[in-house]
Order: sequence, then C-alpha cells, then structure tokens
Amino acid sequence: MTTLTERVETAVAQIEQARDQIALERDKWRQYTQVLHNIVHGPESGADSLVLTASGEVKTVARVLKQALDEMQQARAAYEAETGILHAIVNGPASGPDSLVTTGSGDVPTVARQIEDLKTQVLAGTLEALGAAPLDHSHDSLDAGAL
Repeated sequence: MTTLTERVETAVAQIEQARDQIALERDKWRQYTQVLHNIVHGPESGADSLVLTASGEVKTVARVLKQALDEMQQARAAYEAETGILHAIVNGPASGPDSLVTTGSGDVPTVARQIEDLKTQVLAGTLEALGAAPLDHSHDSLDAGAL
C-alpha cells in the first residue's frame, strides 16, 4: 500500500505537470493572440503588412482594405471613362468632327449623325423614286456595320 507521503508526492507531481501544460497552452494562446493582433492592427504596406501564420502569410486588414479601395478607384475611373464615351455617342452632334467618337474598337458615329444619315438616305430614295435629281451623298459615312 502507498504511504501518505507517496500519494502527496504523486499529487504534487501531477499538479506540476498540469501547471507546466497550462503554461505551454498559455504561451501558445499568447502567440495566437499576437498573430491575430498583427493581422488586425498591422500596416497597409511594407513587410509588416504580411503576417506569418502556421498556414502561411496572411495580409493585414489594412492591406486588404487598401487593395480593395485601390481596385474600386480603378474601376470607377474606367467606368467614368466609358460613361464619357457613351455620353458622346448618345448626345454628340449630327455633323462635324465631334460626330465621330473614338472608341477602343474604332470611330463610332453619334446617334444624331446616324439619324441624319438615315434621313438623308430615305429622302434620297424617295426623291429618286419620284424621279427627282439624286442628292449629293459625298458627306455620307454611314456604315451598315456601325448600326
């Protein structure tokens, strides 16, 4: 049978082992907490904007937000440029140099120019059908593909 002293020594050894295990767990949680703190509070750029974790590098919240903001600003700039082109096509004049709008795929006639060209063609066809003199079509630039 074990003596009281042996039982106390066994209990003390178990308590010390548990204390050591708790200290290891506490240190591990402190490390996790520090990593999380660095992710949440780290800078938006520089070496510290990437935090090393057990699974690899993770961007800081500030870096992710900065990248998202940059992407939104780029998208907005592209949207505004495309909107300006579309506005020029829809609201541009029927004649003159601004009646052709330069796009990424070439010049596009404005809506007003296309309507004027169609009116001219319809009127020319009507006059020709009635036997009148043909109209001068030298300024017509309507391309069937542009419609």
